[in-house]
Amino acid sequence: MSRTVLFLMVAVLLCGCGKKPDESLAKRTGNKIGEAVTDFASGVGGGVDKQLLVEVELSAALTELGFSKTVSKSLGLESSGKGISVYLLSRDAYEGALMAKALNEAGQEVGRSVVEAEFAADDAQYVKFIFDDEVDMQLVKRFMVDAKETALNKANALDPPSSGQ
Repeated sequence: MSRTVLFLMVAVLLCGCGKKPDESLAKRTGNKIGEAVTDFASGVGGGVDKQLLVEVELSAALTELGFSKTVSKSLGLESSGKGISVYLLSRDAYEGALMAKALNEAGQEVGRSVVEAEFAADDAQYVKFIFDDEVDMQLVKRFMVDAKETALNKANALDPPSSGQ
């Protein structure tokens, strides 16, 4: 019984403001409740969007290749698996593999994803990096995106293959 009384009191208070003579109490109450629910849902949606943002850095080598980024988000509960989506902009044409490394708080790699990408000059697109199910995304503090060939070239420069002689 007390809930009914409370509801009626709230309804009367909400509907008392800006009363139009041709609107019924039920219609005004419905309008006010609808506005409140819409505002609440918009706030929840905005909060969810902010929660999905992730920290992504581009390697110096990728930046030198003409890449930049804007938004980076976790894929969240998408059925495609654990991963991130990064909006990359390309100044120059590029075709090859891109690699995202998942890094923990100490900067240690805890996961890796490689995707093939193709960009025209002055192009932009979302690139999805999917990680293995074993990667614990709660350990990941940031992601580093690099061109896979660049990373391999760095490794080869440090340890050149023997000439076989």
